Amino acid sequence: MKNISKLLVLLFSLIGCISCQESETEKAILKSEVTANDLLPLSATSFVLSEEKSEENFDSLTWTPTDYGFQSAVNYTVQFDVEGNAFATPINLANTFELTSGFTVGNINKSLLEKGVAGGTAVNVEFRVVSLINEEVAEVYSSVEKVEITPYAPSVLSPLYINGDDQGWNFDTSLDFNVLGIGEFELIGTFTNGSYFRFFEEKSWEASQLGYGDFEVVDANLTEAGDGDDNFIFSGTTGVYTMTVSYATKTITMTAASTPELYIVGDQNGWSFDAVTWLGGGKYEGTVTITNGQIFRFFTVDGDWGSQQYNYTYFMDGTLSDNLTGTTEGDANFTYVGADGTYKYTVDLYSKSFIIQE
Repeated sequence: MKNISKLLVLLFSLIGCISCQESETEKAILKSEVTANDLLPLSATSFVLSEEKSEENFDSLTWTPTDYGFQSAVNYTVQFDVEGNAFATPINLANTFELTSGFTVGNINKSLLEKGVAGGTAVNVEFRVVSLINEEVAEVYSSVEKVEITPYAPSVLSPLYINGDDQGWNFDTSLDFNVLGIGEFELIGTFTNGSYFRFFEEKSWEASQLGYGDFEVVDANLTEAGDGDDNFIFSGTTGVYTMTVSYATKTITMTAASTPELYIVGDQNGWSFDAVTWLGGGKYEGTVTITNGQIFRFFTVDGDWGSQQYNYTYFMDGTLSDNLTGTTEGDANFTYVGADGTYKYTVDLYSKSFIIQE
């Protein structure tokens, strides 16, 4: 009998504790209608950007918190778009859990140019803040602030690189795009079926990165990895392809291509055609035995004097090692002006770099 009494006392105690806990716990209830928060006005209504201030802060945007009816960590995304586009293709400038954010002059200038706004041309843009607490809850859009911005034409166009399985996730072997224009890129490279990769705007893990979700039209050879890094998977047949990327249209296209060829032809080999090893993109490397004063140039088809040529004129505005000079007249050959010997050399047709490493 005593044991039964003890059990009853214990049972009622447990029920009492559970009741206390339930009464002390507040349930999070989402408001049926979440009101848009307010983006506060910027510090000015008109901005003229300059390259000298590209690393400086453009402005600080501040907004009121979004009220969901309960305390929650809200992920805020700052967006902008050209006025009249109704945020159809917005640019994400920043993500934060705070109520304020800034970004550099260079960042917003780059984004405007990639939207097709010409340097020196004033354009009206709109800013807004997108609030998100959960993928199951609809996004909330703040009020919109409008300003006029005049971007600058950069002296150097921004680059783009591929890093992934085919490059060993090593920036020393990344595929470098040929920059065709602002936000327009092209390269030729080897892609392996099943390989993962993504784009980097600098050769650094801290650089801005672009993945599958950043594009609206993606070539059928590419599929979404669905991983945390938003990687691409190359799902086509292993081989050499030309890839083009457009920021303006948010598109990626790929077409099958032949392996590029390059030949060094000159005094050092009796004007025969010696193949240079293709590394991917516009990069090549080779070894040459050469003496001071010898002249030469590059061709793209073995034994074909009428094929495309790369000579001193092509590289003269790029990067040349100190042991190379040349002429712009006639065949515009290179002239080697170093110590006699056998040396490794590297060529990059995209960046117009040619280095003989003594």
